[in-house]
Amino acid sequence: GGSIEHNVPSDWQEGVGYTQNTHGGGVCIAALAGKAQSVFTLSGDARISDNVGASGGGVMVWNNARFIMNGGTMSGNRALGLNGLGNGGAVYVNSTTSAFDFNGGAINGNSRLRYGGAININQGSTLNLTGGTIHGNTSNYGGGVSQEQGECSMTIRQDITLSGNTAAYDGGGLFIEMGTVVLDGC
Repeated sequence: GGSIEHNVPSDWQEGVGYTQNTHGGGVCIAALAGKAQSVFTLSGDARISDNVGASGGGVMVWNNARFIMNGGTMSGNRALGLNGLGNGGAVYVNSTTSAFDFNGGAINGNSRLRYGGAININQGSTLNLTGGTIHGNTSNYGGGVSQEQGECSMTIRQDITLSGNTAAYDGGGLFIEMGTVVLDGC
């Protein structure tokens, strides 16, 4: 399998941080207005690791886009943001027309100081957790997964393992600020 590793957007300055909000350290998935949905799939033994972004250290999903993870690994990604305010250490999903389908693989050892050590969704986006493992991620809110800002939709099915994640304040595994969460067969 392939890999997307050790990437940093060009506006990162060591000791200073980001000079602007550049998202998706490894991958940014988006569609231009009026264009067909952009889709990115990670599977097999492919990996996205050790990337740094303002939000979405590994992957940023926004503006009519979908990220499908059927296998592979996301690890060591960091969302550092402007003034430490980035979200989603591994994955950041932001817009009503965007979604992340986590069907298998592992999201381990990612970090964010604010929301979502592994995954952060907001602004009406959708998250489907149907399989795989989310383990050992850290954040202030939602060490594993956080849902904040806007009516989001999250479905958690029986084949997902959410364990060993740490939050400095609230929601070691899961932090829900607003929206709908459905636990199905857990």
